[in-house]
Amino acid sequence: MASAFAFYSGPDAEWSVTASKPYLGRTASAKVSISYGCGNNRLRKPLIVVEGFDPLNKLNYSTFK
Repeated sequence: MASAFAFYSGPDAEWSVTASKPYLGRTASAKVSISYGCGNNRLRKPLIVVEGFDPLNKLNYSTFK
């Protein structure tokens, strides 16, 4: 039986967001990724995953497969 992730080819859209105000002298940033369900081209029931503290920067979008 094939895994559902065997057909995954990456997010449909990606962009970076940077905070407009620094906190303790540093500015936060994030990468936003969107993958639409089969046959869809808009968000209907979004699942939002927010990555937490990751000092070694080991987690990314493909880690959540």
